[in-house]
Amino acid sequence: MDSNLVIQRERPIIDKISDMYNYDSNIRHLLYIIIPAFIIKYGVQKEKLIIGKKYEIHAYKHTGNIHRSWDEAVLLEINDDYLVFGNERTKVTESDGRTWRTKEPAVLCFYYNKWYNIIGQYKKDGIYFYCNIASPIVIEDDTIKYIDYDLELRV
Repeated sequence: MDSNLVIQRERPIIDKISDMYNYDSNIRHLLYIIIPAFIIKYGVQKEKLIIGKKYEIHAYKHTGNIHRSWDEAVLLEINDDYLVFGNERTKVTESDGRTWRTKEPAVLCFYYNKWYNIIGQYKKDGIYFYCNIASPIVIEDDTIKYIDYDLELRV
């Protein structure tokens, strides 16, 4: 994949996001580097998605190292701009190899062109929402991939 073509193709999207969130020039220039590098490394093609199929989820850091992975999420809905998944008691693996399981059912929304993902957690006392600031997703080898920016909002 030609990096110059990727940069040219993604620059308007980066500019739009930077303008929308009033990012200063340092952040904008950092995004000019990070986003094309991520796309070149992990790809942007949309694989054929199948409702009801189980997919893995991988969250990465800027370095390209995996931060955390979920072993399965069932695809519930396909839209042009986003995908909806569900999971319950899913095995999570941390970057250091530790594992644990999620405690409650959740619905996860991942976006192709938005810089966040949203998780609705169904707990005994109600539904809690978790907004994770993250890169738009890419899908490769039945795995949903994104960069995690370590900024979250819980409601």
